[in-house]
Amino acid sequence: MKPSSIIILKSAIIIFIIALVSKVSGQEISHSGYVDTLQFKSKQYFSNPNYGAQLENYMGTRSISFEFPGKSAKQLYNACLKLFRGYTEKIEFIENRIIDSYYIKKVEYSDPIGAVIIYLYNYMVICDDEKITIENPHIATLYTEFNANTGKVLKDYISVASYISLLQEFSSKDKGGKLKEKRDELRAFLSSNVKIGYQALSNQLNHFTDSLLTSINNGIELDSLEWISDAYAPVFTLSIEGLTASNNRNYMVIKTPEKNSDQIKNKTNALVNFVHMDEPIEYYSSIINNRYAFYEIRDIPAYVVDSYFDKGIINFSDIYSKCDFGDFQKFVVKKTIVATDKVYGVANFEFEITYAPGLVKISTPTISKIEDGIYDWMNKENAYRSIFSTPDNRVLQPVWKKAVETYFNELFYFLFKYYSQN
Repeated sequence: MKPSSIIILKSAIIIFIIALVSKVSGQEISHSGYVDTLQFKSKQYFSNPNYGAQLENYMGTRSISFEFPGKSAKQLYNACLKLFRGYTEKIEFIENRIIDSYYIKKVEYSDPIGAVIIYLYNYMVICDDEKITIENPHIATLYTEFNANTGKVLKDYISVASYISLLQEFSSKDKGGKLKEKRDELRAFLSSNVKIGYQALSNQLNHFTDSLLTSINNGIELDSLEWISDAYAPVFTLSIEGLTASNNRNYMVIKTPEKNSDQIKNKTNALVNFVHMDEPIEYYSSIINNRYAFYEIRDIPAYVVDSYFDKGIINFSDIYSKCDFGDFQKFVVKKTIVATDKVYGVANFEFEITYAPGLVKISTPTISKIEDGIYDWMNKENAYRSIFSTPDNRVLQPVWKKAVETYFNELFYFLFKYYSQN
């Protein structure tokens, strides 16, 4: 493709940096995880001053290995997942062996051109008995070319360095004049910012690596402040930012009679199976006759049955497990919330459950939207029809706000009771 056929639009330039997946190869250097965490805290695990697609590590090898004596591959895998699930958007994994993660970072620039730069990177860990191996992470650019003659869009994967070289090549071939000056200014701006973004990602990956090694070494500290159990379920307050809990944490911790994590998770599975009941046999009382006796033999207490049929707290429109990593599950839920006889909205929210011996941690629900068929209650752009005004966030619909708070308060009261009792 000739350079003259390539159009670079100021308002539409998007730099895609995507992870390139490679198999771990090359020499592996073995170290003690915690010692190295301290030793290299002021240094970089990974860097690449030449902006290559794959970062380099401080030993000059393709990957680094860290030893954790006495820990099995399964233990290391679970410890890694605990941190990964909070940092990445996508995980591909082979259970107890490999975690391959991908993350997207978007940076928008309002001046001088309003460009959007989207960074993606790949971070891979292999777990073996007493050892983890971290492959040097990948950062690369998806470069887009537009042929003005044919209208065809061509894409190619290149490194950040190659992308910068292309910008310089275009500048050298541009003709003189004011248009060239503007293009040169644009390309210099993009080159500078993509380098800054590349370095920021490198720093983020180094920080993540340090956190990962520390997390594996420390394990789950059940005697820490994080795992102090709540005496009762928190009360929620709704704002335009979402739900805030009265316990000043974004989760509640419940002490359970069960001492085994698998037993606690079985309670979750029993509840989800109950909510997923099939019609008509399990739904209609005319067929079942005595619902309480029907579900008692299935280990579902009477108050759980009432919470579905009576108040409908757990009578969800839909619920499914988005993630299931052993001691961690993330659920996506749809639930109709009634504000008045004529006003109701379908809430879409997510929450996480983490299991530990004798304890269960449930995150504060994250609400994505609550729609009534026309408007999204949580969207400020809906103006007077939403719960909150724009731009001052005043409460415009106090009845709707109270209905949302009441529902989530009742849901967490129910969950606290369900997990804290036999």
